[in-house]
Order: sequence, then C-alpha cells, then structure tokens
Amino acid sequence: MELSNILVLILLFFLCLGFLGWILLGRLQSLFQERRDDPSLLLVQQQIGDLRVQLGQVLEQSAQSIQQQLGQVLGNVNERLKENAEVLHKTQQNMGERLDNAARAVGSVQKSLGGLEEANRRIYEVGKDIASLRTFYERQNCAAAWANFLQDLLAQILPPEHFSTQYRFRSGERSTR
Repeated sequence: MELSNILVLILLFFLCLGFLGWILLGRLQSLFQERRDDPSLLLVQQQIGDLRVQLGQVLEQSAQSIQQQLGQVLGNVNERLKENAEVLHKTQQNMGERLDNAARAVGSVQKSLGGLEEANRRIYEVGKDIASLRTFYERQNCAAAWANFLQDLLAQILPPEHFSTQYRFRSGERSTR
C-alpha cells in the first residue's frame, strides 16, 4: 500500500474518531442539561466543554499534520514523475536518432545494391561479348586469319626475339607458325 493511501486512511480514522467524540460529548451534555440543578453536573458540563474544545484542537492539528505530510509525499511523487518524464524524453530522442541512423544505413545499402546490379549487368554484357568472340575464334578459318593478322601486327611492333608464334590449342594441336 502506498504511503499516500496510508496517510489518507489515518486522516479518515482521526476524523471519524473526532466525529464520534463530538457526538458522544454532545450526548453527554444533553443528558446533563436535563439535570441542571446539580452543582456537580455543572462542573462536569464545564469539563465536557473543555474536552470538546481540546478534542477539536487535537483533530485540527492532526489534520494539518497529515495534510502537510501528504503534501510532502505528493511533492516527492511529482518530482519522481518529472524525473521519469525526462528519462523517457531522452530515451525517445535516442531511439529517434538510432532509427534515423538505421534508415541512412539501409539507404546506403540500397545504393550499393543498385551499383552492384549495374556492375553485374555490365559483367554479363562483357561475358556475352567474350562468348561471341570465342565462337568467332573457334572457327578454324577465322582463327587462322586472326592468327596471321596478329603475327603480322606483333612482327611490326616487337622484335622477333620477344614473341613466339607457336601455340598449343585445347585439342592438343600446335600452330605451325
């Protein structure tokens, strides 16, 4: 049970006790008023009136004390709520920053994937070109003409000791030049 609830219950208890005391004293006073003639009753009535005043003062002091303590408890609760609100606000800011960073990272990854897709497409195109060149070179007539062209080109650019014209094909054949 929370402290504020306990204080409220104590306040209610004292108020009920005071109310019952007030009623009891009122009832006693009415009984004694019926017997006004007795001097001892006058003294009792005066004491009852004094008790009634004292009881009212005690109840008022108790109520003020409980209200003061309740105010302190509520102040502490409000302070804790304020601290919790600040922590929650900071946590929300941190989460927002992290989500922003994650969004930037995802955007960067998407850009990179787009670049990889373009590079893949280019590699595929180069592979198709190489395959078509391979088909071209595998034809013997074209290969021989190409070999002659390359040999003439190398002979024009390089000295003869820096290149060789014989090559072993996959089939195991050797070129004669």
